[in-house]
Amino acid sequence: MVRINSTLVLFLIAVSVAGCKDEEPNRTVDFYLKHADDRIEMLTKCEAMDGASLEANCVNAQKAKQIQAAETNNENRSDAVNSLFGSRE
Repeated sequence: MVRINSTLVLFLIAVSVAGCKDEEPNRTVDFYLKHADDRIEMLTKCEAMDGASLEANCVNAQKAKQIQAAETNNENRSDAVNSLFGSRE
């Protein structure tokens, strides 16, 4: 009986320790678009992480970076066109 109890205690300790892993919650692309500092921090972590392409936060931060870059590119293009030809408004 004592052996069963000690085995049960060890099992419960192992399960509770395994549950204490510090995982970050999964963030959406929209979150990373709105929080540039968090996006940069996550992308920095992802560069050093093995299997980063499988991590949801890495994928979403990378997508947000691409969307932000495309939006910035479009704004710069519009500004350049407007400076050459004037605004149509």
